Amino acid sequence: MGKNRKIKLKLSDWLYNAGIVGIINILGNENVRYRRNNENIDLEFDEIEIDLNNFENFKEKYFNYFIKTYKNLSWYKLVSYKGYILNKKNEKEFSQEDLEIINKIIDQFKKDLKKSSFKSAYELIYQELPYNINVLEEIKNLKKIKKIEKKEEFYKNLEILEKLISFLDEPISKKYIAAKNVMYTVIKNAWEGVSFLNPQTKEKNMYKDYKNYFLEPLKEYISVEDKTNYKYRCFSCGNRIKNLSDSLTFLKNIGFDDARKPSNVWDFINDIYICPICKLVYSCVPAGFTYVFDKGVFVNLNHSVEDIYKINKRIILEIYNRTEHQDINFSYKVILDSIYENLNNSIKYEYSDIQIVKLNNTKYTFNILSKNILLVLGKSKEILNNLINNYYFPTKKGDYNDKISLYEEVIFRVMNNIELYSFINKLMRIKISDKTNGYYNVKSIMNIIKINLEYLKEVKGMKDFTESKVQQSNYHGYLLRKAYEGKGSEHKLSGISYRLLNALKVNNKDSFLDTLLNCYLYVDKPVPKIIIESLENVDEFKTIGYSFVAGLFGKNNEEKGDENNE
Repeated sequence: MGKNRKIKLKLSDWLYNAGIVGIINILGNENVRYRRNNENIDLEFDEIEIDLNNFENFKEKYFNYFIKTYKNLSWYKLVSYKGYILNKKNEKEFSQEDLEIINKIIDQFKKDLKKSSFKSAYELIYQELPYNINVLEEIKNLKKIKKIEKKEEFYKNLEILEKLISFLDEPISKKYIAAKNVMYTVIKNAWEGVSFLNPQTKEKNMYKDYKNYFLEPLKEYISVEDKTNYKYRCFSCGNRIKNLSDSLTFLKNIGFDDARKPSNVWDFINDIYICPICKLVYSCVPAGFTYVFDKGVFVNLNHSVEDIYKINKRIILEIYNRTEHQDINFSYKVILDSIYENLNNSIKYEYSDIQIVKLNNTKYTFNILSKNILLVLGKSKEILNNLINNYYFPTKKGDYNDKISLYEEVIFRVMNNIELYSFINKLMRIKISDKTNGYYNVKSIMNIIKINLEYLKEVKGMKDFTESKVQQSNYHGYLLRKAYEGKGSEHKLSGISYRLLNALKVNNKDSFLDTLLNCYLYVDKPVPKIIIESLENVDEFKTIGYSFVAGLFGKNNEEKGDENNE
C-alpha cells in the first residue's frame, strides 16, 4: 500500500475501541505499535500505529482470525468425526451404540452440508479443488442404518462419510466453508447489509468482496496526500472526506437507514458519514468482541491500548479454553478476573471507571464499573468465589436451563448499583419453603450480606458499620433458635422467620420489633442491644435484621438439606 506509510488510530468511544482491538487481533500484536511502559514512548498510551504494508493480504488475515479463534464452527464439528470414522472402517462387528452414533453423524452431515451457506461455498471450492466431487450427490447416498446386522450399510456409509470429511479437510474447503460459518455466526453479530453480508452482492467470493468494499477504498484514500480540497469531515475521526458514500448504517443495533429515517438526524440532514479508515476499523468490531453464539462482550477503557487489548484478549482465551464455553453465558467471573489481573499488573493507573458492553438478543447493554463498585467487588473477591457453584431454580426445580447463579446475580446487581436486600430476602424464603430447590447454604447467604456490607461502606460511605456487628446479630439469631429448640418449639421458627422477612422487605421496624419482643418474652430473655441500636438507620436495620434471621436458620448450616452446596 505504499513505502514506509503509516496510520495512527486513537481510542475513542466503545464501538471504535472494539474495532481497534479487533485490528490488533487480526494483524497480530507484534505487527501493531502502541505504548507499553517504556516501549514506543513516541506514542501516547491511547493510540496505535500501523505500517500500511501490514494490510497486505488483510482479507485473509481477517477471516483467519475468526476461523482460528472460534472452534465451535460447523466445519470443525464435521471434521472432528474423522478419527471415529476411520476407526470404525477397520472394525468387523458393530454394536447398537455404533448404529446410533453413525446415524447421528449422518443426520448432522445431511443437515449442515445442505445449508445454503455451504452450497454457495461449494461453487468457490470446485473452481480450485484439484479433483472432482459432487457433495450434494454424495449426501443423497447417505442412508440411515436400521439394523446392526446390515454390515454392508455400515461400510458404505462410512466410506461416503470418509470421502466427505476428506473434502472438508482440504485447505481450500476450510478457507471458504469456515469463512461462511464465521460470516453468519460471528461477524453478522456486529454488522450486515454491505460487502459479503449484502444479500444482493454480485461477488460470490467473500474474500474479494471484503477487499473491494473495505480495502480498496482505504488504499485509494491514503494514496491521496493532499486532501485540503475535500469539503466534508468524517463523523468518527474528523478526517477530510471527498464524498458522502459511507455511513454507519451497516452497524447492527447502532446505525440506521438515513434514507428511510432522516428524522433521526438534526434538521433532517445526515452528517454521520465516515472515512474509509474508520469504515475498516468498524468492520473489525466483531474481532474486538468475544462472542458465544448471539451473545457478546467487550470491556472498554480509554486510557491505554495495552490495557484494553490485554483485558479483552484474556476474556476470549478464558472462554474458549473451557470445554463447555457455550453454557457459561459470559460469566462475570471471567470478565472480573481479566479486569483485576490487568489492574494488578498495571502501575500506570489506579481503579477508574470501566465500561462493560454486552450484546444479548441483538441488543447492546452497558454497565459502568465505577471506582467504588470496583473496590466493592475487589474486596469481596474471595467471598464471591465461594458463591460460584451456588444456584437456585426460580421456577421448575431441576430445570438446569432455568437455574440462577448466585455469583452472577450478585455481581449483576452490584454492577447496576442495586442493593442486595431483595435478593437476600428471596434466598431466605426459598430456604424456608423448599430446602431442596436451592443449592446454597446459610453461609452463602451470610456471604452475600457481607458483600452488601462492603457496598454500604464504599458506595454509601458507611465506613463505621463493621462486620463484627453483622456477626453478633447472626449469633444472637442462632442463640434464639437454640432457646426455641430447648423448649421443643423449633417448628415455630419458620413462621417467625416469615414474619421477620415480611417486615424487613417493607422496612417495617415496628412489626419486626413486635415479633422479636414476643419471641424473647417466650424464652424469657431480653432483646439484644444491637437490634435496638440498629433501628436508627435503615441500612443498619436491614443488614442486622437479615443477619439475625440467617442465625435463626442455624449456625454454619446445621439444617438438613443445606449441605446441597455443590
